Amino acid sequence: MKSEHLFGIQFSSTDTFKDFLVLDFSTWLTIRAFEEKRRTEEKLIKLGELLGVSRERAEHLVNKYDPIALEVPDVTEVSELLSEKDIHQFYITKNVLDHCQKIKVKEPFDLEWLAPIPDGKKQLNFGDKFVRYNKIGSKINALVASGNKSDKGSKPIRYSFFNMDLSSKEISTPEMEDYYDLKQEKESFLDFDAASRKLFFQLITFIKLAEVEEIMVKPKSKHGVKKAPANLLNQETFPIRVIDINWNKTIITEGFGVKFHYRLQRCGPNFSKRELIPIHPYQKKGYNLKARKLDDRNRGPRI
Repeated sequence: MKSEHLFGIQFSSTDTFKDFLVLDFSTWLTIRAFEEKRRTEEKLIKLGELLGVSRERAEHLVNKYDPIALEVPDVTEVSELLSEKDIHQFYITKNVLDHCQKIKVKEPFDLEWLAPIPDGKKQLNFGDKFVRYNKIGSKINALVASGNKSDKGSKPIRYSFFNMDLSSKEISTPEMEDYYDLKQEKESFLDFDAASRKLFFQLITFIKLAEVEEIMVKPKSKHGVKKAPANLLNQETFPIRVIDINWNKTIITEGFGVKFHYRLQRCGPNFSKRELIPIHPYQKKGYNLKARKLDDRNRGPRI
């Protein structure tokens, strides 16, 4: 794998995609601010009418006092996340990606156990997608983005921002589906948004709990032989850490009712720790019951 083929590395190396993302996000914030201002004005005018104030007078009061001042959107938090300062770059191999997605999780996620993860900004790169997050104390700001190579005429990047509060176990996301006009565009965004949060949690969980191998590849150097899973040619001016696994040679064959996956299980004192339990493929066993003749003595109450 050449580093130039990783979309996340392209994102970090040039300003083209960042400029688009910040502009697109700022545009959405501006539209949202206008909509909030318009809705507030309508409510105040309606209130004035209910109190016997003429519409003209109510509009005059709204314009005079301007209860919601429309300002340039604050993208400080986003800009900090997008900065390349003090960021650590990682290449996630297909082995790791495949295994992490076998972890069975669903929202609401069990967030508080992520608190011991070291603070700092990291970017996890794989194929045409990447995960970037910045952890400060109990707060995590995250971005999951994907290059749109196949969708001609669409935006050059799909992305999802979300914030995690590990102490309150809450995840907040911008309600950007209002930014789209067509129903299928909204549904597509919501699907990408939900999948992004899940992938983030699966990746962090797997890297934290599984026995992964981390190899530092210095700038202008390479690691591994050609076609090997952890092969990387680092063409950049910054180091890239390869995250791989060389254990678990499980062969999954067809015909199993339940595929191989991981269960995230509580353990330790007061169940405060977590561990990944591998569930190997198996065939669920069913059973058959012969029909019985019912009479009034064993018939249940009628519904």
